[in-house]
Amino acid sequence: MGVNQRYNIKVNPPKPTDKEVLEHKNFDRILSQYNRTAKRKPLHDSLNKTNKMFPVVIVAILIILIVFYYDRFKSNKKEQLEKEKIEQVESEGFDNSNSIHFEWKTLRV
Repeated sequence: MGVNQRYNIKVNPPKPTDKEVLEHKNFDRILSQYNRTAKRKPLHDSLNKTNKMFPVVIVAILIILIVFYYDRFKSNKKEQLEKEKIEQVESEGFDNSNSIHFEWKTLRV
């Protein structure tokens, strides 16, 4: 089906007669339609509140996840560095029991 077949477009339609205009004048029906739609609360007002909060909630969750994973990654990295330092000290045969002060070298990651 082409576009021309779906629509009946009249370039110069005939003007309706007074009788046809009077048949379609029904102000009571228009007033009742208006009252039904005007008193009804639109659904989009309630959705606007959730639509405004949705991006804020997503950003907050992403920030929490980033902080959580960053903290977890850093703590795992620190634990791994401490284990490597302990293994290095043990492999060198360093005796820590007689020393009073022991100082670790800090490594930047």
